[in-house]
Amino acid sequence: MLKYCPKDLQADICVHLNRVILDTNPAFQHASIGALRALARNFWICHVAPGDRVVHTGESLDVLYFIVKGSLEVKQNGAVVGLLGKNTGVSI
Repeated sequence: MLKYCPKDLQADICVHLNRVILDTNPAFQHASIGALRALARNFWICHVAPGDRVVHTGESLDVLYFIVKGSLEVKQNGAVVGLLGKNTGVSI
């Protein structure tokens, strides 16, 4: 439905839908509203079930992930080598 709206309205809706990320992530604290509107139009909301892989070793990425709720385990050779998320003390 969103693609049928005018681009300005799309941007406003996307900023509203992604308000938690835009308001709580330090990466966006000094961004202008115009920059936030442009960025928010390119956000995708992705829900990941426990145990699902988000990124595979050696995979080339063209996206940036923000963890809004929960955490991600970083594994290497089957062992957990890191934990990323809101309540882990690691800001991403």
